[in-house]
Amino acid sequence: MRVQLKPTYYNHVTLEPEEIQSYHDNGFLITKNLFPPGDIHQVRKDAINIFKRQLAFRGFYPETYEEFEKDLYTFFQEDQEAFINCGKHMQHTVSLHQLSLCPQILEVLKKIGLSYVTICTRPVLFSHSKHLAVSDIYHTIPPHQDMFSMKGSLNSVVVWLPLVNVTKSLGALQIVPKTHKSGLMTSGIAEGFGLVDQFKDEDFISVELDVGDALFFSSFLVHRSGNNSTESIRWSANFRYNDINDPNFIARKFPHPYIYKPADK
Repeated sequence: MRVQLKPTYYNHVTLEPEEIQSYHDNGFLITKNLFPPGDIHQVRKDAINIFKRQLAFRGFYPETYEEFEKDLYTFFQEDQEAFINCGKHMQHTVSLHQLSLCPQILEVLKKIGLSYVTICTRPVLFSHSKHLAVSDIYHTIPPHQDMFSMKGSLNSVVVWLPLVNVTKSLGALQIVPKTHKSGLMTSGIAEGFGLVDQFKDEDFISVELDVGDALFFSSFLVHRSGNNSTESIRWSANFRYNDINDPNFIARKFPHPYIYKPADK
């Protein structure tokens, strides 16, 4: 179900009853024009500027985005420690965190059934590319369910949004509708992902989104990264939310599997 929001997305989100029911039936909801494009561009710009500081320190001064990507690939090959540290810092920009708490996201969450919204874990910003990964799983994540790592409320929600227009060729997220009704189906674990392997390629549908759009889906919904067959980076963000009022979550004593602590060295 695609929801075409009015340009006044700054103040209010309108969801029809059938659109809300479609989310519960299929496990996902696509919202068009949920965010002002400028807010999305700012998140990506802030992330890029972190890398540019290290690039400049090394004598790289890209004038175009294409030159930036090329220099970034070189940076990754020459100093992965510094690159990874930049990747950590881009998770902590003010613009990214502000976006994860914007009124329109919280309003959609309430409308699809979360009555006491809490943040499951910090926002995550991805820069997926075969040129920026030490192994395939870091740029093309296989089929999995986020509930395995979240361990949150049964109605917990993931919000996935592109920071660039994402097409199939750029690796659009792929989902299997209705799989949220089958509970946990984990068959293995890789890098913290609860993998599932009982689905065929034809079971997945690609979700192509433009800047300003967002995909809301159940943490039980089976999904995977599409294949980024281009030479460009697929920039995206991922937000996760729980519902404190979920009786099952209460009965399980509110498990919280994420551990934040300083490094030992």
